[in-house]
Amino acid sequence: MTQQIEKMDLADFEKLPGRRSQGRRSWQRSALAAMEPNTAMIVSHEGIACGRTKARSGCGLSEMTRSLRNADPSKLWSTRHLKDGRVAVACFPASEPK
Repeated sequence: MTQQIEKMDLADFEKLPGRRSQGRRSWQRSALAAMEPNTAMIVSHEGIACGRTKARSGCGLSEMTRSLRNADPSKLWSTRHLKDGRVAVACFPASEPK
């Protein structure tokens, strides 16, 4: 069997069904990454999966804060789900306990 690689236009790729492109950042990730230590904000899931509303556990925003920790080890993020479905997020300096 011959394997073949074919170029594809990025606009066509974005039209395909599936998860958001890893190269494109969500507005939530940009906002959380820009947070200064000792601040908090409320964010909506808006396009980011949250399993807390279903039988399984796990939240894309909570997972996002874990990946932000790898990108910027000087900060820690903590999340709390609100009753209305949004998420409160706090940012702390990494040297302080949460």
